[in-house]
Amino acid sequence: MGHLCRWEPLGNIPAAQGEESWPLDKCPECGLVRLGRIPTVLQAYPPEYYGRKEKKFLTFFEYLSHQPPVLLKDAERLAQRRAIKDGRAPCVLDVGCGRGYLLSRLAHAGFSCAGIDIPGSPVPNQTNGMDMRIGDALKLPWLDQSFDLLVMNHVLEHASDPWIACREAARVLRKDGVLYLGVPNFGSFQMRLFGPDWFPLEIPRHLFHFTPPTLLSVVSAAGFFVRRTSTWSLTHGIFGFIQSALNRVDPQYKNVFLELIKGHRKAPLLRLLFHILLACFLLPLGVLETIISSCLGRGPVIVISATRSPGS
Repeated sequence: MGHLCRWEPLGNIPAAQGEESWPLDKCPECGLVRLGRIPTVLQAYPPEYYGRKEKKFLTFFEYLSHQPPVLLKDAERLAQRRAIKDGRAPCVLDVGCGRGYLLSRLAHAGFSCAGIDIPGSPVPNQTNGMDMRIGDALKLPWLDQSFDLLVMNHVLEHASDPWIACREAARVLRKDGVLYLGVPNFGSFQMRLFGPDWFPLEIPRHLFHFTPPTLLSVVSAAGFFVRRTSTWSLTHGIFGFIQSALNRVDPQYKNVFLELIKGHRKAPLLRLLFHILLACFLLPLGVLETIISSCLGRGPVIVISATRSPGS
């Protein structure tokens, strides 16, 4: 491990699919939470996880999933200004690039683009000049100081060693480069409200669970200086609230609404109708909770932009 935590058992949480329970551990000193054992690739990423063909979700929800998260455009502009000042095109690496939607947008904005994702993920074959590779965040196959911007959006919680992943990010970033990082917020009001039914636990896919202090500790240990931070995400907040509430009300059919917006039917028709109607009822409550919790710094995600030098 990249950090000397002292792990103590926190409890067992059942997976959303199947009867198996998984242990969670917590470090009493720093507060970081981890999954107590490592799942197999098939347990963490079953074939239906990535959706079908070119989309993960049904059309409307696919569109929502592609909206730029908070602080990302700010990080893009900063990286772009610094590269242009040096007389070159800005270079971006998307760790966990999936189908490459973010990189396609940045390529149109003038970035030189590279991406990496784990084996089995739908990394596109047609790269349109982008450098797309298979690998993982713990060993990035690029030279030191190759990029102006590195994006790890909802990736660090999947990494078996987040300290090494952040050190690798620091290694491949230029000295004035920008890191954008986002993870679910284990310190959110939603986690406090729903506990083991909180959807972003994603047992056993998420190996680590961060609060703002634990995430800042991991990022700072890699030599980063945090510029901006936020816990705001309307899409993650609303969906997380709805799916977590449905998990609490109907634990026999966890994450059925998620599978439904992926185009998969995972429950009898009457059960699906019940979930859809309840989701409609929960929608305004999810909006309200997300706005209030984010204003209080306890929103559904933690997003940061950071640099390798202070004050830059």
